[in-house]
Amino acid sequence: MRPAIGLHLGVAVNATEIRVERLAANERTASRPDVDNVLPMGERCHCGFGIADKLESSIATGAIAARIRRHGLPARVSDDAGRYVCNSTYFAALEIAERLDPRPLTLFVHLPMPGKPRSVGGMTWQLDDLVLATRVVLLALTDQLTGRITGPIA
Repeated sequence: MRPAIGLHLGVAVNATEIRVERLAANERTASRPDVDNVLPMGERCHCGFGIADKLESSIATGAIAARIRRHGLPARVSDDAGRYVCNSTYFAALEIAERLDPRPLTLFVHLPMPGKPRSVGGMTWQLDDLVLATRVVLLALTDQLTGRITGPIA
């Protein structure tokens, strides 16, 4: 059985809001080496695409961000998933999804680090906030998949 939903989560260490990623770039560049001491500089994620190519999620990312905000959590759509691990993961997932029929709903969401300040309200991010945001995103994706519209999470 093929997956119907592919939700990827990453931590954006300095983020002050949740970022719902719309695009993935076919580029890997890092500012420091990974655990294997590899430091990619301007490499392609996928050799079948040009270095300037980007893939876009088929999901209404603006609606997902709005749904998160309705739960009192700062969120926005982002067109930059970075250029390393998170972006590479998202590009690969979107590339695979494009080849499948039916096409799975594929999304990457960057979450802030717990304890970091929020962009509004003077509060800090709590683990419960991030769990709630993830539940909201999963429910929104399930609604899109099934054609249902469910209410807010209590």
